[in-house]
Amino acid sequence: MASQRDQSTITAYHEAGHAVMEWHAASMSP
Repeated sequence: MASQRDQSTITAYHEAGHAVMEWHAASMSP
């Protein structure tokens, strides 16, 4: 089971990854 610190790190990476995907989709649109 992930510790509290690991869980917050995973959450941060997940949120950052989502932001990158949104930025990439926006940059690809005309």
